[in-house]
Amino acid sequence: MISYFDNETDPTKGKMYINYPSLESYRDCKFNDIYSLEDRTVSLKDCVNYKTIVGQRGFNLNYSKLTQPILDNLLYMTICKCNQITRNIYKHESYKNYLINCNEEFILSYQSKHVTSSSSFIYVVHSSFLLIVDYFGKQFYEQLVSRYVSEE
Repeated sequence: MISYFDNETDPTKGKMYINYPSLESYRDCKFNDIYSLEDRTVSLKDCVNYKTIVGQRGFNLNYSKLTQPILDNLLYMTICKCNQITRNIYKHESYKNYLINCNEEFILSYQSKHVTSSSSFIYVVHSSFLLIVDYFGKQFYEQLVSRYVSEE
């Protein structure tokens, strides 16, 4: 399915985004700390209690209350987390590398390796945020990451 639903601008197909381990993953960080998502993983046995876990360690802000600065931080953290999953580095890269490393099929492949390994965990990431980056493209991506260059 993920290889078929691969184009966010094609109205006949659309694009599939997977949130690991669930929709609540967007709250499993501190929105004002771009590194708070870096170490976030969840074991397979804890996935059943993930909503409770997020309630205890995440921030409690729903989608309707997201401001632009919070959304920018969440977008940036998602980009960094996708690179961590696929390249083992928690940072942004060029837009060209974003297209390669942050695509859903690639992320799923790497997440699957962790699930089937002896460690049995997945990285926490809210991939739905990538829709915004994918839809608005290179200029949006470069403007977003340029805000964080001085912080690295």
